[in-house]
Amino acid sequence: MNISPFHLAALAVAAVDGLNVAGTRPPYETTEDFITGGVLDTEGRSWVVQYPITDHGGTLLEAQTALSPSLLKQLREGHLSFDVMRPEGFATYKGRQGVVYPAPLGKPQDFEQLSTPQIRELGRTL
Repeated sequence: MNISPFHLAALAVAAVDGLNVAGTRPPYETTEDFITGGVLDTEGRSWVVQYPITDHGGTLLEAQTALSPSLLKQLREGHLSFDVMRPEGFATYKGRQGVVYPAPLGKPQDFEQLSTPQIRELGRTL
């Protein structure tokens, strides 16, 4: 499926009422199940747009969004050491529903570069 960063930006505008996109930004990534891209709004906020390209991806995305309120509660109570997805809106394109959420705080880290204690902590957290 050929979905460009501009398609994802349009999806973000459709999903989040009042969102004014100023441009696209990384990440832009295609995996087996998802196309993910970033957008920047006119207020300088970064957003992530995730669009499922398979039925499996759609199911995973539904599960993630269903779990996010519980994770957010745990985050607010200080039980999590990482940010979580906070779905802001949904939009359907070609029969599949994408989600838009503010970019999580922090920066991604490659799993292979984690130390053994960091891997253990990640395992305990999950």
